Parts: sequence; C-alpha cells; structure tokens
Amino acid sequence: MAEAQPEKTRRSSWIGPIIAGVMFIAVTGGLIYAMNTLGTERLQQIVRDAGPLAPVAYILLRAATYVFAPLTTGPIQIASGALFGVWEGIALSVIGETLGGSINFWIGRRFGRPVALRLAGEEGLKKAEVYYQLVTDWRGLAVARLVLFAIWDFLSYVIGFTPAKFVHYLLVSLIVGAIPTAAAVFLGSQLGGGNQVLLAAGLIVLCIVLSLPILFSGRIQRWMEARRATKDGS
Repeated sequence: MAEAQPEKTRRSSWIGPIIAGVMFIAVTGGLIYAMNTLGTERLQQIVRDAGPLAPVAYILLRAATYVFAPLTTGPIQIASGALFGVWEGIALSVIGETLGGSINFWIGRRFGRPVALRLAGEEGLKKAEVYYQLVTDWRGLAVARLVLFAIWDFLSYVIGFTPAKFVHYLLVSLIVGAIPTAAAVFLGSQLGGGNQVLLAAGLIVLCIVLSLPILFSGRIQRWMEARRATKDGS
C-alpha cells in the first residue's frame, strides 16, 4: 500500500497537463475553424466596428483568465494576434496579463492562501508553490516570468505570499512578460493564413512548452534545493 500512493500521485500529476492540453487544442482548433469559415478580415472588421469596447473587453477578459487561474488562457492570447494585429495584440495582452497578475499578487498578499486557494484551485497553487524560493527577488521573478510563463497566473498568487516588492513584480510583468506574450501573439496572427502546417507545428510546440513547468515541477524543485544546499555549504 505504501508504494501505491506515490504511483497514484504521479498519475494525478499528469491529469492536469493532459486536460489543459486537450482544452488548449480544442479551443485553438475552434478559433482556426472560425477564422477559416468567417474570414480573418471579417472578424477584424467586427473588432474595428466595436471601437474602444473591443480592446477594453479583451483586456478585462485576459485579466479575468488570470484571476480565475484554472481558465484556459492560451487560445485567448493567441486570438488577439489575429483580431487586433501583432503590435496591438501584444500591448493589449501584456496590459491584461499585468492587470490580472497584479490582482492575484494583492489577493495573495492581503488575504493569503485561503482566498487564493479558492480562486486558483488546490492543484494549481501547489504546483506554483514549488517555486516559492525562486520568486522572492527581482532576479528570480525575471527568470520565472520567462521560463515559467505557463503558470504565471498561479505564480502571481504565490509571489504575493513572498517578501517580493510589487514594483519589481510590475516591471518584470511588463518588460520580461512581453517576450513570451509576443511569441504567442505572433503565432496567433498567422491564424487563417496559408501556411497551416507551420501554424500547426507552432501550436504543438507551444502546447508542449506550456506543459513543461507542470510536468517537471518536482525535478525543478529538487534542482533548486540542491543549488541552495550547495550555496549554503560554500
């Protein structure tokens, strides 16, 4: 019985990424179908006709997917590239992500883990808490924002638990966060384009990259602990 529990834990650790991957592929596939059926230009015209309401609605939606962290966020970010164009899509996505992440930060700081747990879910928050020691200063924040962008929504709650300064969190979110966001938005700008093979390959690679921090969180935690032990011993 003692060996069954670790095996069960390992199996359960794969469930979240698999479900997230299936949702990502399904929603993104729906977006591609909509682009091909309705036409990218027609959808972009609808966005333009909506005026300022469209970018404001997108920013609020992007922020909401951060606060309610279990929501599927990738396809929404990708869609911005197709609907708003590359540069506007990047700007709107970064603003929405920073707004939502900042809300998470202050929820974590003011109300602590019980409230964050209700919004983020137990499994997601536990995965993010593995990196608690990493995100206590601006250097760790920068590394986490670039490498662990797939779970930055969950990490934003955890960062609020740490002594990290909000100004550091804000600057890292705006500056470093623009790098992975730009890659996703640029990929989204290719929706409805002619090179569907390249687009499909890019989406598969993105889906795999999104899953890595979750799948290998245990190994990364052990690596971080080994580095801390080496540093303390020197």
